[in-house]
Amino acid sequence: MRHTLSSLDSQARTAVCASCGPVDVVGNARMRCGPERRRQAQAHRDGSGKRTQWAGELRRRYGITIETWDAALIAQSGRCATCVRPLRMVHTDHNHETGEFRGLLCPSCNRAIGLLRDDPVVALAVSQYLDRG
Repeated sequence: MRHTLSSLDSQARTAVCASCGPVDVVGNARMRCGPERRRQAQAHRDGSGKRTQWAGELRRRYGITIETWDAALIAQSGRCATCVRPLRMVHTDHNHETGEFRGLLCPSCNRAIGLLRDDPVVALAVSQYLDRG
């Protein structure tokens, strides 16, 4: 059965389906309703689905558990691992060659490491350059 949409909010791109509850209009409007979709919608509404989804993403991308990620955030006192500024947005840093999780960074430090091609020799050269003047 298809979604029976009501309460369409075009700005937020959301609507309410009579069968499965809140849905995103973009992409999900064509999905069929059913028990699995209702379960997903309920998990999304109560917030448990987001944490489960994030746990799967951490496991797939970085090979770590959500507990490891949480422990890193606590160990870093909610601050970036390099510049030590409070984290407002968090980037999960990892070694691109080995896949090993390194820590949590702010967007600026994550971008800087990427621009330095994850190369400590280049980072040291930049540091020495900045020390000159």
